[in-house]
Amino acid sequence: MPDTRTPARTDATGRIIRDWDTQNETPLPKRKPTTGMEPPPYRRDVFKGERRTEWDDWSRILQLDKTLSGAEKKAFHDIFAAEGGMKKAPGGSAVAGILQTTLNDLITRKRVEPLVGRKGEEIKTDDLDLQDVKDVYKGFFNQHFEGPAKTYNLKSQKRAIEGYQILGLIGDPRIASSVADMLFREGSGKGSEIIQNSIRLSDPEQDTGKGGAFRSMTLKALQEIAKDPRKARSFLEFSANARRREEKARNDYFRFRDEE
Repeated sequence: MPDTRTPARTDATGRIIRDWDTQNETPLPKRKPTTGMEPPPYRRDVFKGERRTEWDDWSRILQLDKTLSGAEKKAFHDIFAAEGGMKKAPGGSAVAGILQTTLNDLITRKRVEPLVGRKGEEIKTDDLDLQDVKDVYKGFFNQHFEGPAKTYNLKSQKRAIEGYQILGLIGDPRIASSVADMLFREGSGKGSEIIQNSIRLSDPEQDTGKGGAFRSMTLKALQEIAKDPRKARSFLEFSANARRREEKARNDYFRFRDEE
């Protein structure tokens, strides 16, 4: 059978244009260099060899998202790493830490409309790709930070934000990532309880608001904690101590570290 493909594209001097798809006559997308973001030390053995590409692709997707602040990128990196990335949990439904029940709930609450627009409402965690995971992470925090985001938007004269962007307002990327991971791992109830207790232990004068949910008073208290290095260190230590004892490596990662 004769080869019907068109020849490689050349420029005016006759040189072949690199990265040209001779099958479809279109330039091939160039793979961008790695972002330089490394997995957390305690998870580097997970993202090595063939799986290093998975980590770099995830890092690249976050880096190219202009809506994400540095704090939000760090939080999404840390959660993805802690949850083992795209490798499905043995005997369960979780992919990148996303349970099927969580995904279903976010779909019902219309928190992942970009994902639904691409793949419909009958989505299984097995079907998620890296872009989908990012949308689910955003939707998860849009849900959990809905109250503080609404309050901020009512008061702000500059710009409206979505819930996940509350992480960027805390004022310390380490605290923001720790808070995000606690809410993601423990859920709103238990996660908020750990956060509020750790705030009060770090600064008894801080008011975290009524009830156990993460609301605007909790955010305000965290912002005050983040301004004081001593209190920030105490918060990270107290919250790490309150986490699940069987996840020591994960807990220790979110403690205060001098190099940061």
